[in-house]
Amino acid sequence: MKTTRLRQSLMAFAIAMTLIAAQGAQSSVVTEQHESTVAPSFVQLFDRRVAEGLPQSISLSPSRHHRNAVAPSELTITSELPVHVVFPDDTGGQMFTGTWNDAPVVVTRSGDRIDIVEKDTSGIRVRVITEESNDVEENWFAAPPSAGMPDDVEPAPSPITAGGGTGRSGSLGDITDIALNGKPLMRFWIFTHDDTGADMYRTLQNNYVSWWVADLARNVLPYKVIHVIYRRNIKGVTNMSYGDEDSLDRWDNVVDRFVSREGLARTGHRRFLLFTQHSPNGKSSGVAYEYGDAALASAVGPYSVIAHEFGHTIGGLHGLAHTDFTWWLCRTNMAADSNALLANCGYYSRANIEKIRAFLPEVKP
Repeated sequence: MKTTRLRQSLMAFAIAMTLIAAQGAQSSVVTEQHESTVAPSFVQLFDRRVAEGLPQSISLSPSRHHRNAVAPSELTITSELPVHVVFPDDTGGQMFTGTWNDAPVVVTRSGDRIDIVEKDTSGIRVRVITEESNDVEENWFAAPPSAGMPDDVEPAPSPITAGGGTGRSGSLGDITDIALNGKPLMRFWIFTHDDTGADMYRTLQNNYVSWWVADLARNVLPYKVIHVIYRRNIKGVTNMSYGDEDSLDRWDNVVDRFVSREGLARTGHRRFLLFTQHSPNGKSSGVAYEYGDAALASAVGPYSVIAHEFGHTIGGLHGLAHTDFTWWLCRTNMAADSNALLANCGYYSRANIEKIRAFLPEVKP
């Protein structure tokens, strides 16, 4: 009797283990099937669509957007810009043009995120989507008044001549001045001062730089490849003292030491700007060498301050700026006069575009 019961118990145990094993195998198959059918993140989908060829559109459900969204949002990627961005941790970024629900935007794809910038004369709307959250983080930044930047130009100690040559001794062009496809490179180095905070470079890329460099690449210097290189927390560089009339000359000397240490050359195809929290010279929001390669800009200026100061280094002039009209009166990037009622247009005047192109002409390979 005991033997019979033992056999029955063992048989029941064996049957139970068989059922458990079968359920486990079935669960494993279901899990594997589930993992293989998980929808890609928005960032992954963006990369896939770009690889397939542009233009492409991607929809985002309202639940992934801000709480006021009642309909799906759609990002259309129109074209890839000849602009490459390098952030302080050496993460690379590529820029694109497109639309967000039909509004023109500039997109920066870098690391695990996508930054989508929509600019008009009233301000800047920044949407960020990361691979981790897959949600849209949206922020609106009202445009500061077009404060004007008078007295922000100084003569360059070693002026760059038309065509991109430089008067500095020993600063011959190097082979890396030619990018892929034979197009010449134009490099804009942007250093964030230690007093601006660790993440200032992201604010600069979205609010100050993306819209400017997109316009520069499309409408001003379409025959060049543009690199924007951000650097921060460099002893002897980003902790430079400033706030007096000698600040720009001091920055010029700092740049000299930096390029020497890094094995670079001041070839005329590089520009160097330090972004500070306060006025760089105690009287204006920025200052630059006219026809030089060094400039300072600050957070006390409008979002166009970097476009303005770099503009001086590539041939732009105050006197060629003008007032335009979109949905409101606006001043082009090189305007120097102050008027709180006027917005920034977000582009250079036609006269300044022609001046910049004459200073940095197309060179056939």
